[in-house]
Amino acid sequence: MLKSLKFWIVALVAAVFFLGCSQGASDDEALGSAKMLGRYTVENFADGTRLIHMGWPGSGFALRYEGEGLLVSIKDDGRGIMDLRVNGVDSTIKLKKGLHEYRLVEADTFGVFDVRLTRRSEFYDTGLFSISVITNDSRTMGSYKALKLPLKDRKILFLGDSITAGFGVGGDTKDCLNTPALHSPTESYAMLTADMFGAEPHLIAISGRGVVHNWDANPAPVMPAQIDFALPDDSDGPDWDHSLFTPDVVVTLLGTNDWSVINPGQERFRKGYRDMLSDLRTRFPKAHIVTVGGPLLDEEKAAAARDGIDWAMSELQDSNISTLDLTLYNGLLKWSCNYHPGRNSMRKMANELSAHIAAVKGWTYEPLKLPKAHPIAPPNYMLEGGKAHFNTRLPQIDAQPVLKGGVLLAGDSITEGWLGYDIDLGATVSNHGVSWDTVTGLKLRLPQILAHSSDKIFILIGTNDIGYDRDPQIMVDELSEIISAINNESPKTKIYIQSLLPRELSAMGAVKEINASYARLALEMGVNYIDLTPIFSAPDGTLKADLTYDGLHLNEMGYKVWAETLKPYIQN
Repeated sequence: MLKSLKFWIVALVAAVFFLGCSQGASDDEALGSAKMLGRYTVENFADGTRLIHMGWPGSGFALRYEGEGLLVSIKDDGRGIMDLRVNGVDSTIKLKKGLHEYRLVEADTFGVFDVRLTRRSEFYDTGLFSISVITNDSRTMGSYKALKLPLKDRKILFLGDSITAGFGVGGDTKDCLNTPALHSPTESYAMLTADMFGAEPHLIAISGRGVVHNWDANPAPVMPAQIDFALPDDSDGPDWDHSLFTPDVVVTLLGTNDWSVINPGQERFRKGYRDMLSDLRTRFPKAHIVTVGGPLLDEEKAAAARDGIDWAMSELQDSNISTLDLTLYNGLLKWSCNYHPGRNSMRKMANELSAHIAAVKGWTYEPLKLPKAHPIAPPNYMLEGGKAHFNTRLPQIDAQPVLKGGVLLAGDSITEGWLGYDIDLGATVSNHGVSWDTVTGLKLRLPQILAHSSDKIFILIGTNDIGYDRDPQIMVDELSEIISAINNESPKTKIYIQSLLPRELSAMGAVKEINASYARLALEMGVNYIDLTPIFSAPDGTLKADLTYDGLHLNEMGYKVWAETLKPYIQN
């Protein structure tokens, strides 16, 4: 326990001021110097020095001053990472082991500076940290003047798990390898919501924790037990003085870890959630409590969590408790590491929560801007059903790991159909098949393709163009643009153009014309052409009956035959 640490800090010159807002200090005393952000404990030493111990996500301090350079002394175990914001410009600081001084503002410009320094990494990854002193740069002694920070009248307490803590938000795909550096409480829905209202947040959140059960059966305290803790998991330390932070709104986003792996028991979860709300109401009698259903559970488990929340609210009959379910963004950056909400999902969740809080509290806010669900739009001539699937499928493709090597499969429903079967192609595969798609749609999707660095790309596209009665020469021209773009942007990627598969007799004239054009184009552009016709064609020219379920799409046997056809090209 850090409160037992016996560490003596050498007295600094008179320009140094010690953080003056220990537990028991009022907000007025904190203004004009450093304002502590989040919960903390204070360790005082005989020489009058002190350490401010902190550990919750987003904890740290803020200050405003007029002067030049600014330094801070922080004690850490050497793994911690801090988020620094100076006059709206963000950066990170990697901490060193022991007590060290860090420069927050360079000493070459005189001006007014707003500074916020908060913890990025979670305590279970990088331990607690301790703030010692803040001082102006020794080269500019006497140039420091503390200014009052803007007063934040609103306060929001968030009680949650990894979603609230900002786990892995810095990652770009759901399969990325998470590291402490990719955590980002400042980009979590919680701190974004607080910022939108100009409110001061406290994030009481630990990844993997639940209401009655922790995700990995961790015996550490569940989140309701942490309500009174000044530091994470510190049941032996001093309790937090709730008079120092009286929230106007309390937000609970818990339940994902209770239900994601096991069934904790419906009655157990119900009663645990009820008891948590009752405890919150005891501590914060005037706060509006918002119970939130998380966006990560599947339908059955989400329903179980929702049942527990609704039952608990029904039991309490508290008119100052409301509820909502948050949803993920359906586009780029929907996901972050380990299937957690990505940056755009966090922003969407913040907008949804802010709208709810504004409705119940009468507060105003400016919604965060989000890009369109996807910047790539389907071809105008595509049927509405095709457009809908196009827009649904693109975020799924975005969520795949970015290839560095391996095989990229590009095409329409026949390519997308690989996803329905567990067939090994002997390489890492990224499937870019989109049902209903055409050559035009594939060209529009080039940004997704070019985001990868695949060794080989296999293209099968064009059978849907026949249904739209598109000119084969336009198809060839568009395919030529696709090949040129891949050659220019990813010259090491080998391109394989595949012939259209056989289909019903009435379409085979168009199939043969397109395939002949594709073969000539591949020869002209120096890429590989794979003629699938001899392998898939029945004696009458149509698709072999034992390889299809409808005369157009492949069945499992069809994909196995296709796999054996492609493997020599993949392995060479």
